[in-house]
Amino acid sequence: MVSVIIPIYNAEKYLERCLESLKNQSYSDYEVLMMDDGSEDSSSEICKKFVEADKRFCYHFQNNSGVSFTRNAGLRCALGNYITFIDADDWVEPDYIERLLSVCKDNSCDIVLCSRIVENGKKSFEVRFDDLSDVKCENTESFIPTANHLYGSVWGGIYTRSAIQNVWFDESIHFGEDMVFISTVIKRTAKIGRINEPLYHYSKNANDETLSKGRFSSRRISNLEAYRKTAEIFKDNKKAQEVILGRYCDACAYFMSVYYQNKEFRKEYYRWTLDEYRKNYIHMIRTFKKSWIWRVHDFFLLVCPEIVLKRK
Repeated sequence: MVSVIIPIYNAEKYLERCLESLKNQSYSDYEVLMMDDGSEDSSSEICKKFVEADKRFCYHFQNNSGVSFTRNAGLRCALGNYITFIDADDWVEPDYIERLLSVCKDNSCDIVLCSRIVENGKKSFEVRFDDLSDVKCENTESFIPTANHLYGSVWGGIYTRSAIQNVWFDESIHFGEDMVFISTVIKRTAKIGRINEPLYHYSKNANDETLSKGRFSSRRISNLEAYRKTAEIFKDNKKAQEVILGRYCDACAYFMSVYYQNKEFRKEYYRWTLDEYRKNYIHMIRTFKKSWIWRVHDFFLLVCPEIVLKRK
């Protein structure tokens, strides 16, 4: 059996689309764990409707505790030998479970990931793996994340129960918890598979709405802690660590801008993120192939940050 874990929080606008995509899967032996993290909208009613219509759908409610706690609760409830995660505002192709499970079983993989379609309003575009044409399975020892594919999300993949046994989401990290989880799993397993077929629809608009509500929250800077923990996980793999620190530096630039513009957080976070940006700047230059305009921008952000940030 495959256990599908969906953390839910005030997702009434998108939830039915997500659940319908699971109800119509070509593979039938699965359970859907709808983990409600204290929703205050009609999410519970939507979930209960699916429970009544299909015995494979299970609904669990808890007081609001965060996405990491919610996914961990889902892991404790899961009965399947294989686990997949889907976000409540996303949806999947009808053969999502079947394709991932088939590659996983046929190649004795511990993890199988697929490429995705980013849904951005009326527009959508595919994000595929840039180093393969169809399916690739490899030993995790030789697996190197790239600048475009750091695997910072647990959705869009399937995991064997043994691969994630006793691995939990870090509940102290509120943004980027996926990255630490999947990196830990990759480091402790033997074989990873990738399908260069977009089976997962990532709703960027919905995600941006969620993030914008907490734009200046101090909890968001825990995303940088996620990068640091991930870099530590890959400390014995210099190529992988270089990519992670490059992405970390790029994230520091973003947070530097956010916290500089907000007086409440500027004193506490701006100087620290600037120092981290300067320490890891060389990793970002080596990792990203940016246009010369962005390279100039990044350099001036390094040497005279306040002049650059005041112009934003």
